[in-house]
Amino acid sequence: MQHNKKQSIKILKTKIFLLTSYLSLFLATANAAEPIKVPEKLRTFCVRINEKIQHNWNRPKGDHRGKECFFKITIEEGGELQKIEILKCDDPELKITGLKAIADSLPFPQYNEHLEIVVKFNGE
Repeated sequence: MQHNKKQSIKILKTKIFLLTSYLSLFLATANAAEPIKVPEKLRTFCVRINEKIQHNWNRPKGDHRGKECFFKITIEEGGELQKIEILKCDDPELKITGLKAIADSLPFPQYNEHLEIVVKFNGE
């Protein structure tokens, strides 16, 4: 049972990493060799959300190289944040500053459907 759980976690981490190719500009699955084409309107919306969040992000001081956090944000049609889910985070300071950047970016622009977007913060 433990072996299956470790395998599932590894597969999940792989899928999460693939889904984060620059704020869902390109979405992929574990079996897809090429990214799925994203409609221009959705791509533009995701870029606007990313720019707004990154503008509000205060990178934490200190050495955070090699560390990263991935958040899945669920946005309602009206641009209101429904939920933030931490997908992966290996640095508490990136987590705190990432959550603050998302909160400081509210409200989000309106879009004509419910969306889930993955946002990445890294310490480079």
